[in-house]
Amino acid sequence: MFDKLIPWKRKSHDGGHSLSVQHDDDPITTLRRNFDNLLTRFWDEGNFSPSLARFDENENEYWVSAEMPGFEPDEIDVKVSGNVLTVKAEHKEESKNNNERSYRYGSYQQSFMLPAGVKDDQIDANYHSGVLKIRLPKDESTPSKRIEVKAA
Repeated sequence: MFDKLIPWKRKSHDGGHSLSVQHDDDPITTLRRNFDNLLTRFWDEGNFSPSLARFDENENEYWVSAEMPGFEPDEIDVKVSGNVLTVKAEHKEESKNNNERSYRYGSYQQSFMLPAGVKDDQIDANYHSGVLKIRLPKDESTPSKRIEVKAA
């Protein structure tokens, strides 16, 4: 009954199973392709990442913001090594209710290349309501310079 819905289970004209490519108008093939595209975007591009890291800048400092709900401040580790800023977080929870145990685990890790001219000894991080904010003060000795864009 379900063999008709599964493209790779369809029988060929000679009675065997066919593994041929299905047409684009097949709804199952379209659904699978759309789901594969969603997973690819999720893992490769990070658009659906739990930490939608965002960079902001003003005259005196850079800001990195990351949404990290479910973590406590003591579970988050922020380190600077050379010109790389790394944020790691890990959460393990075990609860026992009557005779049942439940486990919850969450982790996050992301590294960022720091722009030139960051005072790495003055970086600070704050975590509030599931959002981590990292302040990266700029070194005044390397001011930013505006580049004029010319028409070709």
